[in-house]
Amino acid sequence: MSKPAFFVDGQTEQRALNKLCPGHPIRIIGCNGKTVSMSAIAKRLASLIKVLNNRNYPIVILIDRETRPQDTKSIKEELHLELKKLEVHDDVMIGVCDRMIENWILADKGNVSKYCSKKINWKKQNFEGAKGKSELKKHMKSYHETTDGVNLLSTSNPKYLYKNSLSFKEFVHTIEKIECNWLEGLIYK
Repeated sequence: MSKPAFFVDGQTEQRALNKLCPGHPIRIIGCNGKTVSMSAIAKRLASLIKVLNNRNYPIVILIDRETRPQDTKSIKEELHLELKKLEVHDDVMIGVCDRMIENWILADKGNVSKYCSKKINWKKQNFEGAKGKSELKKHMKSYHETTDGVNLLSTSNPKYLYKNSLSFKEFVHTIEKIECNWLEGLIYK
C-alpha cells in the first residue's frame, strides 16, 4: 500500500490537497517562480525528500510551468534529471500545470460558473498556457487563491479536468497507480 507525500508550489495546491487527500504529508516546496531553475527546485526537493526518511512513497511533485518557454513534458523531464543528479532515487511522480493551478480550475468551466452563481459566456474553450488567474479574475473580481482557488479546485469534477486540460491528463497518467477517491472512476485511457 502506498503512502504518498506531496510537494507543491503554493498554498492553493497544499490546501486543496489537504481536502482531497487528508492524512498525507503535503509540503510547499518554497522555491518557485518563472526565474527559478529546475536545478534550484531539485536541490530544495532533495532536502525535503530526505527529511521523509523513506517513510512515504511515492513522492508526488506538482509545480507550475509559469512562463517558462519549455512545454510541461520538457520541464518534467528536466526536473527528473536534476533529481537523479542529486541521487534522489525515490519513486518520484511529477506533474506540471500548464501555466498555473488556475488553468486546471478553468478546465471545469461549469464548476466556475456555479461557484460564481452566474452563467458565464466563455470566450475561450481551452485554457492551457493562458493566464489562468487573470481569466478567473475576469469573472470573480475578488478572486483569492487560498480561499476561492482551494474551493474551486477541490470541487472541480476531475472528469472535466481530464478532458479539457492536457497537463492534468498527463498528471493523472503519472499518478494513476495511487489510490485516490477524487479520481476514482476516472477513465484513464
